[in-house]
Amino acid sequence: MRDIKTRLGGPATIVASLMLTLTGCGIGSESAGDTPPASASPTEQEAIQIPAEDLAGFVLFHSDSESPFITVHDAETGNQKTQIDLSDIFEPGTYWGNIAGAFTLSPDLRYATFASQSGIHLGKLDDTTYTYRETALLTPEKGSSFSGGKIKFEYPQFTPDASQLWVLQTETKGENPEKVFSIDTEDPSGSKPRNIGETPKDLVRKRAEEDFGAPLYAVGPNNEFQEQKKVEAPENSPRGLEYYETESGVAPITFRSDGQGGYYGTTRDTTSEEFPPGLYHFKLSKTGEIKDSEKIVDDEERRISNIWVDHERSRLLIEADHSYYQARFGQTGEPEPLFSEFTFENEETKWSNMMDGVIGFFPPHSS
Repeated sequence: MRDIKTRLGGPATIVASLMLTLTGCGIGSESAGDTPPASASPTEQEAIQIPAEDLAGFVLFHSDSESPFITVHDAETGNQKTQIDLSDIFEPGTYWGNIAGAFTLSPDLRYATFASQSGIHLGKLDDTTYTYRETALLTPEKGSSFSGGKIKFEYPQFTPDASQLWVLQTETKGENPEKVFSIDTEDPSGSKPRNIGETPKDLVRKRAEEDFGAPLYAVGPNNEFQEQKKVEAPENSPRGLEYYETESGVAPITFRSDGQGGYYGTTRDTTSEEFPPGLYHFKLSKTGEIKDSEKIVDDEERRISNIWVDHERSRLLIEADHSYYQARFGQTGEPEPLFSEFTFENEETKWSNMMDGVIGFFPPHSS
């Protein structure tokens, strides 16, 4: 099961996963009248908040010169809803490679980070300007050690409720385990980073390089850190099935959880009689045993390149041949078409440099 790759605005992802400015103040679907006048009182300005529904949907990353930004698009139509500027946390000239991969977005899109050579820039969404305003530059207490070499904070990831940002403290030398620190997103400067656990050397880096949008760290039900280890799938499993084992169970890499103990994933292994090309629903034990597998969508004519689980609407969102579809939970057969291209509010946004295409699907969160 492979080809599921979200690049979530983090080193995946992810994170996808995943993880942004255009012109002027970077306002997206809101009209100019929604911005408070200069004479507005602080109380009036504080009352303005971007609706949660405008911070939900497909997120695309753009880079216009040295001013990166995201656009948020309706999952039903592909129409642009919001545009958010990330230039305040961007540090030009300090990152080489895929710029999109240096950004990480919180699940509710109210926080963002940029990982640079100087440290991790943390920003919070300013609803009046549609901009992530920098709140902290996160760096370790010590910049180097005699035995460990240069020390850095890398690989940021938000907890599901966005209350914490987890980062990895790495050292350029040695093979010692690497420590994971938690930072309060609401008070990053006033609270000290808290050591919540450690991982084997390079485990998180390798997870990031897998680039399937899966979380870099295993987060327990109460935001607790959980250890994880890579599991090699049995030989009789579908080719491309990759996951980690955690205290809570299976942490998928190349497939998706349905939130109810089952999983969705694709395979294009034409040599398998048990798992011919298609999209499957299945259950999986820690040992890699697949049970109750059911092929729900054929993948013969259209190549499925990505899937996302929309728990709120009990459906799968499918990308195939640059078009988007939905399949309801429990549905088999032909998925419903949604739209074939994303639409933008103006030509300048449409023709800006879109990097990585869709970097993630972000479900609605309460304001």
